[in-house]
Amino acid sequence: MFGSDSVVSAVYKDKIHWFWGDTNKPSYPLGNFQVPGATSKLTDDPDVGVDLAYFVDGKGFAKQTMMMPGKGPTWMVSLVPLEGKLYASYIKIERR
Repeated sequence: MFGSDSVVSAVYKDKIHWFWGDTNKPSYPLGNFQVPGATSKLTDDPDVGVDLAYFVDGKGFAKQTMMMPGKGPTWMVSLVPLEGKLYASYIKIERR
């Protein structure tokens, strides 16, 4: 995976949950445009860095986590933990 952009994140159940707009795939001109995601542990030590555990599909690539109805890529625009659940809003991007 490379070229992930537009991250949205939130702390939920003692982890940081990360979601991106688009993620490119080296072996194919298109990658995942349906909100790939990952989690990481919380840390108080910024020198440790971020160790992402990606959600992956059966082929080992970034899993689509938000395949919503409509044409075009799905982009998550907000993410909020509320009352024990994660809530998100999204938009569909259609090229004209």
